[in-house]
Amino acid sequence: TTENLTGIYEQVQVEQLNIFPNPSGGTARLSFHSRSKGHVKVIVSDITGRQFATIFDGIMMIGNQELLIPAMPSGIHLLKMETRTGVLVRRFVKL
Repeated sequence: TTENLTGIYEQVQVEQLNIFPNPSGGTARLSFHSRSKGHVKVIVSDITGRQFATIFDGIMMIGNQELLIPAMPSGIHLLKMETRTGVLVRRFVKL
């Protein structure tokens, strides 16, 4: 699957975005393929917007990437990936 993050200036593609295992009873993993180099921030929050963790905030290189999502309270959570050109949100469940 290819996700297009649309912004004002250009379009960035993130491919093969997966959170596994989902649902998770402990640590989960986020994997994806970055088609461009640039600043990326990945935040985990609950569905009310309360932020639990920033799992990445820096320069992401081109290629396959994998990040750990730490253990956190049970419930439905949102993973938000921000770039300068757009935002991608995925929902996942912690048991």
